[in-house]
Amino acid sequence: MKWAIFRKSIRDSWKGMFGWGIGLGLYALLVIGLYPSVAEQKADFEKIMDNYPDSMTAIMGTDDLFSPVGYLQSQLMLYLPLLLGIYAILQGLNAVTGEERKQTMDTLAALPIPRWQILTEKFLATLVIMVGILTQFFLSLVIGRMLWPELDISYDKLAAVTYASLLPIMVIAGVAFLLSAVLPMHRRWGGIISSLFLVGTYLIYALGNASKTIEPFQPFTPFEYYNTIKILEGGLPLGDILVLTVAILLLWAASLYTFERRDLGT
Repeated sequence: MKWAIFRKSIRDSWKGMFGWGIGLGLYALLVIGLYPSVAEQKADFEKIMDNYPDSMTAIMGTDDLFSPVGYLQSQLMLYLPLLLGIYAILQGLNAVTGEERKQTMDTLAALPIPRWQILTEKFLATLVIMVGILTQFFLSLVIGRMLWPELDISYDKLAAVTYASLLPIMVIAGVAFLLSAVLPMHRRWGGIISSLFLVGTYLIYALGNASKTIEPFQPFTPFEYYNTIKILEGGLPLGDILVLTVAILLLWAASLYTFERRDLGT
């Protein structure tokens, strides 16, 4: 019975974990494989970019799009939390709403374990699943770096920028967990609100780099605290890690509080 819900959650999601990991890994290899050609024509690409407005490069988070760091940021790492955020939402919504739709929540509630443990084990399972996907993604970066050494970024920096994305992804998962607990049996609304949060905060972050009007709202998005350029050039910013960690804990606590106080299956 110990950690039974955690183990079941992993069993139910292992195919998705490997599917997402393999898919993202292949995409990473494709992007890295194109970099040698980009590097050879760097001067030509830079001349082309000189004709584009500064706001376009600002959205990408860097004005050096064709260096190894800038290329990896603009073509791959910028979108990693956004893509995995989709899967995180599915995991969070299924935590409560999925069990109710399958009519298995009453069975879970009847187990001799407290409600907080049910949700905590599911939350930890989501964390492990995301780590599994990111590990496959990181291995693809390592393989790509070995095959195409033109992407001259150290392996420790690749590891740091990969696993640091876990924090904004778990913030997104936390929002979905909370909505799953607040909106039982209404997965449609939970999915809509979670998706709006994901896409909306991403657009605020991206457009805020180019707009002074939107910029003040960037600190309210999880993407603001995952700065891949900072990580690749200077290491992990501890302040950003702290902000995202606190956000995750608050969302987890709010989910537990809500789940403890509502009628299951309603």
